[in-house]
Amino acid sequence: MAIIKYLLHRLSPKPGTIFLIDAAGAFFSLICLILLWFLPFDTGLSGPTMVILIIFAAVLGFADLIYYRSNRSCARLCLKAAILGNLAYIGVTFCFVLCQYNVLHPAVASYFGAEILVVGLLVYIEWKMLQAKNLPWSQ
Repeated sequence: MAIIKYLLHRLSPKPGTIFLIDAAGAFFSLICLILLWFLPFDTGLSGPTMVILIIFAAVLGFADLIYYRSNRSCARLCLKAAILGNLAYIGVTFCFVLCQYNVLHPAVASYFGAEILVVGLLVYIEWKMLQAKNLPWSQ
């Protein structure tokens, strides 16, 4: 919990930074998914599953960049949209991993497990920021 409090303290003066962090995470996921697509061994994920996850990560990344560039008056709405997008990504990823778990390579299953945890932590931080009363855009 100390890490989350520290992050909230550091991000509070600049709430738009969370969108940059979210976008960086989405683009990192996008790069990892593309690399998984071209790996020489069988990852266990089907082609359509990979395409859906790649498109989802790209859309989330670009949406976060748009949110970052938007004016501060709609920051709360953008943060809510980012939370919903990340929760949807977690849900879709979890369903795909659960449905294909018996054929997934252990490294791929571990990657997606770690990704779900990290995105979940980001959602928690975004939710706490949304509830905070001392942010510049909450007045």
